Amino acid sequence: MRPTLAERTPFYVLTGGLALMFLFPLIWSAIASVSGQPGTAQASGFGFGNYVTLLNVRLRARRRT
Repeated sequence: MRPTLAERTPFYVLTGGLALMFLFPLIWSAIASVSGQPGTAQASGFGFGNYVTLLNVRLRARRRT
């Protein structure tokens, strides 16, 4: 017999809460990586300036070897 909605609700609330708990740091990191920080290649707004700088540094290091 299939469980009723009242029996399934605690399971969905628990798994939804766990999903949010695990996804929140990933979303936070993604937002922080594209937000501007003072003293970086991207001082204001959102964008990929920091990733461009990282790519340029890696390319320069690769040319030296």
